[in-house]
Amino acid sequence: KETGIKVIYSTYESNESMYAKLKTQGSGYDLVVPSTYFVSKMRKEGMLQEIDKKKLSHFSDLDTNFLDKPFDPNNNYSIPYIWGATGIGINADMLDKSSVSKWDDFWDSKWEGQLMLMDDSREVFHIALTKLGYSPNTTNPDEIKAAYEELKKLMPNVLVFNSDFPANPYLAGEVSLGMLWNGSAYMARQEGANIDIIWPEKGTIFWMDSLAIPAGA
Repeated sequence: KETGIKVIYSTYESNESMYAKLKTQGSGYDLVVPSTYFVSKMRKEGMLQEIDKKKLSHFSDLDTNFLDKPFDPNNNYSIPYIWGATGIGINADMLDKSSVSKWDDFWDSKWEGQLMLMDDSREVFHIALTKLGYSPNTTNPDEIKAAYEELKKLMPNVLVFNSDFPANPYLAGEVSLGMLWNGSAYMARQEGANIDIIWPEKGTIFWMDSLAIPAGA
């Protein structure tokens, strides 16, 4: 209202779809919200503008735990925006919390057609790599191939991939369990959903999204 500028807000289901839009269009967006690993990819490909932090009067107020990370040293191209965790979401109207305790449990055939996974290849590969005992950050082609084969075995249990509104399949009673962000679980409970979130015994996913300026802005 102060500037008279009309803000157009566009959403995307995954970092990959956001990246594809910027790659094909080149311009049209003044601010984007990529996750850590896509900040790294996009800055290396020249897709982001360097940020003049002198113009950010509150930069010094940011939590230093989220600054100067390997994906963007000195935060030259990104500013931390939001962080959270991905755990195991349970539809408590259908299951007891004791039913699962780790990502490995997703592969049990009793969950056929009952799982929701994030529409995010990095997070989905994370659970398979963790199951196999590999680092979720591995770049070893053999380990990644093994995780891919493990995920193929999981597919009969998967009903839907959803990162746009991940709480919706739970609210609709379509899924019993799956991956879920802590914030989505909280909001779903505010709407009356009986959802619990379980932190896996190993391999809880912590993530951070950042603000960045596209090169074509």
